[in-house]
Amino acid sequence: MGQEETRYDRTTLGPGAIAWVYEYRNRAPKTKTGPATGLELGLQLRGAWDQTGSRTGRRLYEPGSLHVISPAESYDLAFRAPDPQSGLQVGFIVYPDEIALVGEDEDVAFVGAPAPTPALVALCRAFAASEARPEEARAEVLRFVTANVTVSPVCPLVRAKRTIDKTFANALYVKHLAEVAGLSSGVSFSRKFAKRFGITPVAYRRALRLNEAARLTWARPDLSVAAIAELVGFDDEPHFHRAFRAFHGTTPAAYGRRAR
Repeated sequence: MGQEETRYDRTTLGPGAIAWVYEYRNRAPKTKTGPATGLELGLQLRGAWDQTGSRTGRRLYEPGSLHVISPAESYDLAFRAPDPQSGLQVGFIVYPDEIALVGEDEDVAFVGAPAPTPALVALCRAFAASEARPEEARAEVLRFVTANVTVSPVCPLVRAKRTIDKTFANALYVKHLAEVAGLSSGVSFSRKFAKRFGITPVAYRRALRLNEAARLTWARPDLSVAAIAELVGFDDEPHFHRAFRAFHGTTPAAYGRRAR
């Protein structure tokens, strides 16, 4: 977000969970579109956050309100905090497969619009003040998530999505994914996938690659940009740079410095 951003901290809480503290000050609205990679929740502490989710609809989140996004849910968001105000959000991502929240044939999603508990609010304020302990934070976030999600039998399209989740760094063969979903036509599969998740299979894989690349810039500072590009499936570093900048609005190196 350039010079208008005042703070962007990312913390690994342990297996399957990440936290962020995001403080921003901007006159012009900032926008972003994409698919959620896990169960995401964010508590707005200052400022406003205008978000539209394919499951949750559009809502303006003001101080004290909590937004949630389910895995693969598509979203659009816009936020603005003009001088002398600033926006502040503390949030978390939980990856269901990594914490064994779902089985191989199960899907998971948030139920409605859950209200933040006093314990979650206290945790978010502690994170904003850099006073939270990762292991305690992880336990509280998992308690909140498990109390506010529903698990249902997986549908063929979700099974295909999970195949992409697990193999996003590999070559994508739409015909194979169509077979996983029980469809004979790759064109029909891509159309049904986009209708279900709000994004095509190819674009979803690309988003997964670039989100993982962003995580590696701050979680693995020992890796070069070229190594990160290769790990997430890009065999052309200049192409990776262009794709990363178009998706995240900055370079891989700048993203890593900002998030660290």
